[in-house]
Formats: sequence, structure tokens, C-alpha cells
Amino acid sequence: MGDFNRDGHVDWMARRKSDGVVFLYPGDGAGNHTARRTFGTGWNSMTIA
Repeated sequence: MGDFNRDGHVDWMARRKSDGVVFLYPGDGAGNHTARRTFGTGWNSMTIA
């Protein structure tokens, strides 16, 4: 968790293990998250904490 898109709201990220795609789930400032966005690919051998 962090402010990955620099909008002042808490976001979270997740990696899909099957293909290494990382998704960003932007926060809306009201405790909700908007639709996921693809943040990156090729993270097959990485672990995100």
C-alpha cells in the first residue's frame, strides 16, 4: 500500500502469479478503490511485499 500514482490517496498493488502482470488499484480518498490498471509486466520472478 502506498500512494503510487501521487494523487494523495492510498493505493494498493497486486501481482498475478500466472503471468507476472502487476495491477494498480487506485484509491479514491473515501476508502474505496477504482478499477484496476495494469502497472507493469514481466514480474514473474519478483515478489511484491
